[in-house]
Amino acid sequence: DSKCLILFDYDGVLVDSLPFNLSVVAEVLSLLGYKDFPSVDYCKIADCISLEEWARRIDMAETHLEPFVSETHQHFTAGAPGLPLFEGVLQLLESLSAEHQLGVITGNISSAAREFLSKHGVAHHFSEIVGVETLGTKSEKISKFAARLGYPLDRVFYVGDAGTDVQQGKAAGVRTVAVT
Repeated sequence: DSKCLILFDYDGVLVDSLPFNLSVVAEVLSLLGYKDFPSVDYCKIADCISLEEWARRIDMAETHLEPFVSETHQHFTAGAPGLPLFEGVLQLLESLSAEHQLGVITGNISSAAREFLSKHGVAHHFSEIVGVETLGTKSEKISKFAARLGYPLDRVFYVGDAGTDVQQGKAAGVRTVAVT
């Protein structure tokens, strides 16, 4: 059997969300009184980082961390359905899902990803969507996903858009695919 498990990152791979996500982060940071916002150019150079990592980099007060993360994820979920799929993703998913099992492992909230993928008529291509609310690193989530479905690691691929995605896939012992 040559069937593979192909796991996708969500933001920057399936959905063109970077400009929207950065505007949400800037809006929430501004509401909390901060003036140091991540830019698109910064993310292209530095690999976009988690909300918690950004909070540490700007020395966010500990009392602001939970409201920052919570409010930002609420905005991500509310705005996700209006974002576009990358060109060609629909056809790619249709082709791949005909012969392979697909899933999503994302640093975003799974409900936002699920709502977006449903709106665009592609959610049925994915057996599972694992989001930030599931504890563990992406490499741990990749390994657990593969084990739960019975795939040997040499038949698992992780597709991501950031250097950290490649690192997490390699840490899990799977093949990695980087997209721009």
